[in-house]
Amino acid sequence: MRLRDDPAPTIRDTQIGARLREARIERGVQQKVLAAQLGMDQSVLSRYERGELRLPSPLLARIVRALGVSSDAILGLKETKRTAVVQDKRFLKRLHAIDSLPERQRDALLTTIDGLLRSDRAS
Repeated sequence: MRLRDDPAPTIRDTQIGARLREARIERGVQQKVLAAQLGMDQSVLSRYERGELRLPSPLLARIVRALGVSSDAILGLKETKRTAVVQDKRFLKRLHAIDSLPERQRDALLTTIDGLLRSDRAS
């Protein structure tokens, strides 16, 4: 059996890196934080994001888990839905901190926030 003469088009490493960077930024994750989660130096992650290094599949799997994004989105195999992006980075940092709280503390905090928002609307 012979393989086709025309190989499947390859996805450029720079495009993958750009989508990786975009996903990280959209989620408000600093490069140094993601690099630490992945157990690598920030400069190496930067090289992946710039497309200077080809992203190996085991690392891609770890990245998509850490960012909560699909590998298809990073590889450009499907369009990603744009979610509302919070512009204030201070708010994003707090959201990530809240997300890491135990569930009971998160629920208490969300109840407090809901109460504040209700009282603000009533005024």
